[in-house]
Amino acid sequence: MILWKALLFLIVFPRFIHNERSPHQYAILWTTCRICNQGVGANFYISSYGIKVCSAADTITVWQPRDYHGTSLPCCPPASAEHDEADYSQVSLAIVTPPNLVGQWKRVQAKEIILAEAEDLAAWGEH
Repeated sequence: MILWKALLFLIVFPRFIHNERSPHQYAILWTTCRICNQGVGANFYISSYGIKVCSAADTITVWQPRDYHGTSLPCCPPASAEHDEADYSQVSLAIVTPPNLVGQWKRVQAKEIILAEAEDLAAWGEH
């Protein structure tokens, strides 16, 4: 089904403060791995409430996508010959729902489009 397109594997994906429309009330971010020193940044913020979630391995954060949220940049140089990228790594799984998922599903049920077409449209955010 279309749901698998709503799961994102992220590797250090900082994003500015923003909010999103979503057909679901909550979104989930699970940081599965984090290899670095503590003060390196790349933390998650829910700025609507002034909340900072310090990134750590095996951490789950749940928030409402309509609230303003984002991720800070990591405080480390990019990978290069002198700086091994293994010095800093963070892998997360985000479970979010595209805003047009419900509309695309209604179009499939009305036989306006086929399921494969709806998956492509949902993945690219088209309405």
